[in-house]
Amino acid sequence: MSFIITIFIVLGLIYLFRLIGPYLLRYLINKLIRDISVKENFGKQEKEKKNNTSDTIGEYIDYEEID
Repeated sequence: MSFIITIFIVLGLIYLFRLIGPYLLRYLINKLIRDISVKENFGKQEKEKKNNTSDTIGEYIDYEEID
């Protein structure tokens, strides 16, 4: 009797996963795409900051030693 209950539980879990699986997969893919786009935008912002800081810093002057 317990064997039949175990089979029903396993079949029920498989059926439940088949119902929920596509929605779960769609959610995970959208989350992955969103995370990748956030990381790309962060990298672009970082490059813009680097370009802006070089413009605000003054000119480099190389001083020579006098003997």
